[in-house]
Amino acid sequence: MIATAILAVFVAGFLGTYLLIVSNEYRAVARSQTWNSAISMAESGAEDALALINKTKDTSITDWVLSAKADGWDTNNQTTYQHLQWGSYTSAGTNNHWNSTSGLIYHVRRFVDPALGYYDVYINNSNTTTNEILCVGTATNGPLSLTRKIYLKAVTISQAGADGLVANVLTFNGNNVTIDSFDSSTSAHSIWHTNLFFHGANYGTWTNTLSYNSNTIPSRTANVHVAAETNYIDVGNANIYGYINTMPGGTQNVGNQGSVGDLDWVHSNHNGLQPGHFRDDLNSTWSSKVFPIHFTNSIQTDVFLPLATGANGVTNVIRIGCIYSNGILVNNGLLYTNKNNNGWSLPDGNGGLATYDYVITNQPAATNNIYYARDTLNIPIFVDAPYSVLYASNGMSSPTITINTNCDLTIYTGGDVTFGTTVNNTALARALTINDILGKPIEITASGNASGVSKIFAPSSTVKFNGGGNNTYDIIGEIVCRSATFNGHFNLHFDESLKTASPAQQFTVVSWKEVQ
Repeated sequence: MIATAILAVFVAGFLGTYLLIVSNEYRAVARSQTWNSAISMAESGAEDALALINKTKDTSITDWVLSAKADGWDTNNQTTYQHLQWGSYTSAGTNNHWNSTSGLIYHVRRFVDPALGYYDVYINNSNTTTNEILCVGTATNGPLSLTRKIYLKAVTISQAGADGLVANVLTFNGNNVTIDSFDSSTSAHSIWHTNLFFHGANYGTWTNTLSYNSNTIPSRTANVHVAAETNYIDVGNANIYGYINTMPGGTQNVGNQGSVGDLDWVHSNHNGLQPGHFRDDLNSTWSSKVFPIHFTNSIQTDVFLPLATGANGVTNVIRIGCIYSNGILVNNGLLYTNKNNNGWSLPDGNGGLATYDYVITNQPAATNNIYYARDTLNIPIFVDAPYSVLYASNGMSSPTITINTNCDLTIYTGGDVTFGTTVNNTALARALTINDILGKPIEITASGNASGVSKIFAPSSTVKFNGGGNNTYDIIGEIVCRSATFNGHFNLHFDESLKTASPAQQFTVVSWKEVQ
């Protein structure tokens, strides 16, 4: 009996130990599964966040509220989340939070399955190109509940944001081509102006006086990308302050008198390619835009036909010879402006005389009203309205386009374009965009002393520059086209603010960190 009792105790102890091991293993497995499920919950929240920001990618961040609210996001207590904290994930220290955000923080909680858990997502959209996302996944398994957090940064990839010059075929003739960059959104890399505005904000302009030393401000920059949508790029003897780029696996050639690199490399007359300034990671394609309205022959009755009216029913496109209430005085073909009640003068502020055939004005803000030009556009135009859109059905021939401060114009052209005079006196590329139209490839040419400040987005079309001018600047902005040819002296100054000016085609995650 004693032996039996000892055996029973041994067996009981063995079974108890075995059951304890099994129980611990079960709890460990359950915790592991729940732990893994929590990160899946958090990542589900990340997908939810990306769906929202990509849905609203073409709108201003201030317009998110309606779309977010319709999708169930909390937009009523955004200040509640300003001080949301999470653990250390950088060398900056602990208790990272959004208490200094200038944007809005959106929140949503969704239950994937009430029995499995839920996620909370917070989006800080403090600017149009970068969104911070905090995803908190909570997974449940019976009485067990575990939480994991991930912090992401999503940035825009803009179809029109080519970072300088992109084409399928690039041809550089001669050794007088220079391509560099500056940034009109900062006084550190542009000549700053306190009396010029774009959508309410001041901006800077390009001049040849910008220094070649990044430590001596204001300075130009070397962040332009000249890209070929093929696996080979030949920049000849061009001087490029920045990078050249091809599709994956591509190769490059820089001529004996060409130079590609940073400010010091190119400005110090180093020939050839500076190490690190060739990339073969171009994985984007560009396509022409579809014009937003279909026109029929029945409305082609005038050189200009306004399709909408402005304040109090006043026609937006006006003929010379009248007085209108939007600070515009037109008398005997001479135009004066009293913008911001600073006194009557020319749009450029010089106080002289100017003649314009048409004026676009009286247009409500934040509205894309569209104007139609039947014939080839070759007349002087003065734009005194924001968000203006013009359809030049038969192209443009040496137009003079004057844009007032705080105004902008987008042109869709269905015909060839030639430039022989100054286009866009604001010296801000964001104020003028020239698009070709899907299915209508065209040719854009400039010669002589032509100078222009604009975004040229013509992925289906050909761009040719035959010599450059003697102006302080030649071409300022960016160019996206199918084929680009540069003959003789030509300067392209890429405005880095264009990286963020175009509506984003999508947001993509560039940083993923698990935080506490």
